Formats: sequence, structure tokens, C-alpha cells
Amino acid sequence: MLGGCESIAAPYPADWPPLSNAGVGCRSVAGAYAQHGDRAPGGWSTTPYGRLTWLATGHELQLVGDPALFSFPERDAFEIRAGTDVRRWSLRDGEVACGRTGRLEFRRRSYTVELIPFGPQWRFQRVSFARLHDGSLVAEYDEVYWLLVFFVIPMRAHYVDWYRYPAAASP
Repeated sequence: MLGGCESIAAPYPADWPPLSNAGVGCRSVAGAYAQHGDRAPGGWSTTPYGRLTWLATGHELQLVGDPALFSFPERDAFEIRAGTDVRRWSLRDGEVACGRTGRLEFRRRSYTVELIPFGPQWRFQRVSFARLHDGSLVAEYDEVYWLLVFFVIPMRAHYVDWYRYPAAASP
């Protein structure tokens, strides 16, 4: 049987503050952060830069102002404010949730069918955020990608990238 598999996972950088937020909970990410930060070496990124709100929303033209304000305005709601733009999610609908690791998680799925030679493609993305002890925000971008080449040959890819955004002054 023909098939393929690829995995490119950047390790968490040893020179960044320790990633330890066990027991803190996802609400600790509330705060103001710069839109542009650092991407860890290694890994594989589908974007030339990791704008904070692009990672969160998956959309290039939403929430582009600086800084990005993360907040929980209600018990079951999470909100990002950037400039005059605001986007709110319910923590009950599954797209955004407090993960088992204590991080805030964004989960996205997509399905497309490409023209020959490619076939159906499935993408599963999870972006998790945690606040570090130095006040910066770290994001782990984790993507699993399935593809049926010629609608027959299965291919799977797994990518992990890390980003860090410095705390910013609230406007």
C-alpha cells in the first residue's frame, strides 16, 4: 500500500521562560499583548509571520490593531479586542475552550476537495495560549493535515510551532 507521513515539530525553546501553568487555568491569559512576537526556531509554519490575532482567528484581515487585548468579559465568554475591532466566542460552543492543560485553546477544522492530482483534504488545527511568568503570552500551533492524493493514496502531516508575544501596555 502506498502512503506517506511527515512530522515537523519544533520543541519548546529552552531559552524561553518555563512553560508551567498547571493549576493556573486558562483565564490567566487575560491581558494586553503585542501583535508581533518571536517564532521558535525549527518547526514548520504556514505563515511568514505569526501575528497573534491571526493565530487565534485563522483570518488574515481580522483584529489587526495593536495591542491585542485578551479578556473574559462574562463567565462563559472570551473576547479579543484589537483597535476598534472586537471578536467574542462562547466557551460552550467548542471552538474556544479552557483545555485540560490549563491553556486557552482555539480549535478549527476544515475540509476541501482540490483538483487533480490532489483529492480531499482535512485540516485540524489547535492553537493553545498560556501566560508565562514574565508576563508574555506563548502560543503552540499544532496542525494535523490529511490528504488523499489521486483520491486513493493517504498522506498525513503533523506540524507544531511555538510563538511568544511580549506583554503590552493597555490602551
